[in-house]
Amino acid sequence: MGYELWTSPVTGIRRRGSKLVELRRHFEDAITVEAIYEPIQACEVDMPTKALSEILEKRGFDICGVRYPGSDEIHNYVTAESLTSATHVSDCIQIIASNTVISETTAIADCLHFLADMQWKFVLVGTSIAGIVTQWDLNKPPSRVYFFGILSLFEQHLNLWIRRYYTDEEMRAVVGTNKHRSAETLQQRKKLRGIPTALIENFNIPEKRLLLFSNEYLLAALNIDAEDEIKIENIATFRNALMHSANSVLDSLTWQEVATMILFIEKTLELSDKLIEDDALRTKEPDSEHLFASA
Repeated sequence: MGYELWTSPVTGIRRRGSKLVELRRHFEDAITVEAIYEPIQACEVDMPTKALSEILEKRGFDICGVRYPGSDEIHNYVTAESLTSATHVSDCIQIIASNTVISETTAIADCLHFLADMQWKFVLVGTSIAGIVTQWDLNKPPSRVYFFGILSLFEQHLNLWIRRYYTDEEMRAVVGTNKHRSAETLQQRKKLRGIPTALIENFNIPEKRLLLFSNEYLLAALNIDAEDEIKIENIATFRNALMHSANSVLDSLTWQEVATMILFIEKTLELSDKLIEDDALRTKEPDSEHLFASA
């Protein structure tokens, strides 16, 4: 069941929609920073800092663009914090550096990594700075869709590999009789509803983490070491936040923990994709070249 989900056992050809590169490509094409950024607010360069500070505090802004007379272009900015030590905006302006700017066409997946080193980035719309995107903006639905997609893909890959390295009885020895019985009960309920599943699909992430880190051969195959265990724990925490939190998905994890976790997932999926395809091509049936796929 699991094997057929990923590749054809006859041709060895990978099923569409089961690879990390495909997931990323769909999001790069369909969901970019344009879907989540906010328009940048700007003030005049000669504005008194006290007046601007009051406006920013009232609106909950930390950053404000700066415009010069006769121009709508934004090349400078001020922070709310810097306003406290100056009289006019011109006294505390900062130049917008290239490493603080991303394009509106940047994929959500890449935006996550760009925001790992700072809480915000200016957004280039066309040829002008016109927006700002923050770590908080990645709480918005378009971002959550990507996060949930990559977490689901990771869990499906993990299910596949655990099935290859464990029998059902071996799983029982690791997770314990009670957890194993609960998974069997859930499996039977799904079967009665016409949804056949493998036993591993009915365990929660904590049990899958236990199975993963209890098998040195499985860890070696996926190039995972003991230090990565906390990242699996964070996956469970983050997944629960995505499913149940109506506010910030960062309530339980720091932004750096989220960024590190996503990098770990991507690295593991890239390796898993390669292993799956290599194995499928090695075991495909010899007469699989007589039919041709349509475009």
